[in-house]
Formats: sequence, structure tokens, C-alpha cells
Amino acid sequence: MLSLFSNTTRNCTTPSCHSEPHYAYLDKSSRDSAEEIRRTLDNWYNKLAPDGDGDLVQRFQSHDNWEHLAAFYELYTFALLDGIGFSVEIHPKVSGNEGARPDFLATNDFIEVYVEATIATDPSSVLAGEKMIGELIDAVNSMDEKRCFLDLEFSGLPTTQPPVNQLIRRLRGWLDEINLEKIELENPPELDWRHEDLRFKFHPLPLNFPHSPKKGDRVIITWSDGFKSISPQRAIRNSIVKKAKRYGVLDKPFIVCVNTFADSPKEEDFVDALYGDEQIAVQISPRGNNQHATVRAGNGAWLGKTKTRYSRLSGVLSSIFVNPWNMWEKETCLYHNPWACLSLEPEFWPLKQMVLNESKKRLRSIEGRETPGVLGFADYE
Repeated sequence: MLSLFSNTTRNCTTPSCHSEPHYAYLDKSSRDSAEEIRRTLDNWYNKLAPDGDGDLVQRFQSHDNWEHLAAFYELYTFALLDGIGFSVEIHPKVSGNEGARPDFLATNDFIEVYVEATIATDPSSVLAGEKMIGELIDAVNSMDEKRCFLDLEFSGLPTTQPPVNQLIRRLRGWLDEINLEKIELENPPELDWRHEDLRFKFHPLPLNFPHSPKKGDRVIITWSDGFKSISPQRAIRNSIVKKAKRYGVLDKPFIVCVNTFADSPKEEDFVDALYGDEQIAVQISPRGNNQHATVRAGNGAWLGKTKTRYSRLSGVLSSIFVNPWNMWEKETCLYHNPWACLSLEPEFWPLKQMVLNESKKRLRSIEGRETPGVLGFADYE
């Protein structure tokens, strides 16, 4: 049997570090849940590529988390199509396009549909800053001197590598200066440390709370990243548009499956990505009886300011933060493009769907089977 993972003895029972590559930890962990994940993914891989797929394996084993997660989601999408009952062809030829090929051609007795799997992430500058923050947190957690646990509040993002050794020295000196015996939860002392736009605020927790630190414990046990402006729909929209442009005019319906890892996403962000950001329009009256209405900004993947667009795209399947560790509990939703050149009938898809009503003014939900059950996870059968 082919495997996505190394053939090795595993004895790691500790949690993953913040900056540790996702694949590296999944490959080395000896936890029962990790073993079950590896077994499931290997089963999917052998069904997808019984003769092997070196490109998929290389991307899945990448220490770049986004390459790894993109390869995982490709495998996940295949398993979903297979679980529904489609015959799945890998990288099919597209009529009139000798170059790029979509990930899959899904076929049953009634329909053929091209399917592409992709992920949506925040801009690369944000991802780079978050990676540097993770490395800082790991450095603090690995301090040899574990006198008390720490609470951390942080905000902002660095653009250059923060000075790790400087932070550790500052933190140790600060802990030397304060009386840890008199720390209280409600009013602890604070260390304020900054680098560019990044700000770390440390607070010591009372001794023996929740217990005395011991070897192997992480120093930072609570943290928050403050308030910030987020636009998760933007990353989703960019991913959809990029794929919608890729293959030109197609001879079969086309679905793009998007797994978003943008900051704090929710299902409504897919609606905004497709139909445009929701805004409040105000009609001002000289008499003071102003009128308010909810409108769309005209920046949707399907609905622009004056006309519809990307009609070659038949639908978008939404996934939110699906990864190997939570795939057995995550749902999906298929959004139908009401202006598609090659539309899809709701009957072809057995899972949850969203369609516009006949007046094309409101979305209507069509319930279906649960995604985990289709994937074969026992608790959902």
C-alpha cells in the first residue's frame, strides 16, 4: 500500500509547536487520532492514485503549510466526490485547451462536471508576519526557566524578523524584578515589548495557577490577538476569480471548491464573495425621514456593478478551515450560479446547497446529507 507518510517508529505525544510545519507534526505524532488520520488519508490516496502521484505527495509533504493544505484539500475533494458516487478522472483534458487541466472530471449516469479544489488565504505579508509571531511564541515557550505561567496579548504584525534573543533577555530580567509570590489574577504586572507594529504584552499568572510549571510545559498558556480589521470574503473572492479565469470557455459545468483559511471566516463571507459585499445605502430626505436599504457593492465574483460575470462557473463549494484534524466534523455547501452558461440541477448534488429563488433576490437553502457521513466517518453514518 502506498503511503503519504514516512515509515518510522513514532513516540511523540506532545502538542505541535506554533511554527512547526503541519505535515511534520502529523507525520511524527504517535497520538491515536494522528494514526487514524494517516490511515484515512492513505486510503484516500491509494484510491485516488493507485499507481502513485509524485506531485501530490511532494506538495502534501511540503513544509510550506499552504502547499500541504492545498494538497490535502485536493485529496479531500476527491474523497467527497467518490463518496457521493461519482466516477472521478484525474486532470482531464479540456476541449479547446491544450494547457491547463482542472483537478477532476466527476461523472455519473446523468452529468459530467469539471471540479477544481483550491484554498483561500490572507495576503502573503500577513502570513509571513503570523509565521514570525509563531516563532516568537515558540521561543518563549521553550525557555529553560519556568518560574510561572504567562498570559500574552499581542497585536500588529512584523515585516522583519523580531529579535528573539532580545525578547528572551528582556523577559527574564522582568521576571527577576517582580515578586512572583504576590501576583494576583485581577491586577498583574505587565511587560510591554514592541518590534515595528508588533506589540507583545505579558502578564505573569499567580504561582501554582493552574499548577506549578514543570519540564515540558509551555510557558504561555493563555493568549489573545486583540482587535483588527478583517475581510475574509476578499481572499475567497480572489481564489474563485483566479480559478474562473483559468480554463476559458468550457464544454461542461464547472465547480470550484474553496477551503478558506482567511482570518475569522463564516459562511456569509462566501455570499459576499459571490454576490458582492453587503452595504447600507441611505437616501437622505430634506424632511428628515431618511430611507435605509441593504445593497450589494457590485464587487462579487458573479455580480458586478452593472452586469453578471464569470458565467462559465456553475457553482462554488464552500469549506471553512477544513484540515486533517477536523475533517470528520466539517460541513460544506454548494452555491449555484444563477447566471451560469452551463447550470446545475440541484438534484445532482446530495449535500447542502444554496440557490437563488425565482426572482433572483433571495437565497434559498436546500438541505441534504451531512458531509462527514458522505466521507465515511462512522459517527455520521
